Amino acid sequence: MAAVEDEKAPFGFEDDGVTPKAPYGLKADGTPKKLPGRPSNPFPKAPAAKKSGGGGSKAKAPDYTEGILGLFQIPAMGLALAGGKNPVLAADAAAVTAYAPGIAQALNQVAQEQPAVAAVLDRVLSVGPYGAVLAAALPLGLQLAVNHGLMPAGLGGTVPKETILAHAEHQAAQLQEQMAAAAASAGPVGAAA
Repeated sequence: MAAVEDEKAPFGFEDDGVTPKAPYGLKADGTPKKLPGRPSNPFPKAPAAKKSGGGGSKAKAPDYTEGILGLFQIPAMGLALAGGKNPVLAADAAAVTAYAPGIAQALNQVAQEQPAVAAVLDRVLSVGPYGAVLAAALPLGLQLAVNHGLMPAGLGGTVPKETILAHAEHQAAQLQEQMAAAAASAGPVGAAA
């Protein structure tokens, strides 16, 4: 009978004489574990990514392409402005602008497949409310720099100032035509209807 008691309490009993000592914890059935468990892994394995078969509820990462392109516009603008005095920097600006779309698309694709990359892009591209203002104002700043001859056209989506002027003249002519058509259809001023 002592063997049965040893099996139920291999380390003896607590002072109350009923509760078995359990220095390594209890099993699911309430009996004490005889050996310590394995140490926990300090580097747990990441769960395997589930293959989406069409019915998954995994949220798709947003498209980061435009935001990444916006990041490339910042150094391109600086290089283009400096390129007014150093043609090598103007060439660098053109290279950044030319290769940025391919890099942005590739990085966006990686972000779609790798949540860690998406998380980094979320942090980099979320520069607060001023980021949206900067992204909206940067193309205007680039075009103004082209208009004043500080950088060559074509960088960051800019066009020659002559193109801007021609577009403005075309819009003004269209507005005049619309106003003339509206005035003609309204009839003479003061006429009774």
